[in-house]
Amino acid sequence: MPPDLKALGLTTSIENLIYGLEKLPNSPKMSFSTNINKKTRFNCDFELALFRITQEIINNTLKHAQAKNFQIDLIGTKKEITLNTIDNGIGFKTEKYEQRKGIGLTNLVNKIKFLNGTFSIQSYPKEGTSIAITIPIKKK
Repeated sequence: MPPDLKALGLTTSIENLIYGLEKLPNSPKMSFSTNINKKTRFNCDFELALFRITQEIINNTLKHAQAKNFQIDLIGTKKEITLNTIDNGIGFKTEKYEQRKGIGLTNLVNKIKFLNGTFSIQSYPKEGTSIAITIPIKKK
């Protein structure tokens, strides 16, 4: 488990991840919003899985999207957490994604399914990509 995640929790760890990546050359302008209190903690495995899912989406965006802006929203309710991301990158035809899922997206979908979550992706060439993931909460 990443030290930040263990010590500081999910939301602060995602903030720190984004802060560090924004300093990289050619990194898009990244923003993060959440309604989850920084002191809120979840089951360790749940936090780790959600953090890794977030990392995977960020890595895929940095590697493929050529985006100038990238927004990440983490929304919590009593029953579930929704992770929404949107970028203004080059996008792609989702039909091709369905036919040939890359290793990164396949791993992402498998992690989400393991957590009994749902995954949707919308993307169009030259219009960017949006991803919505909803996962039932596992309390600490």
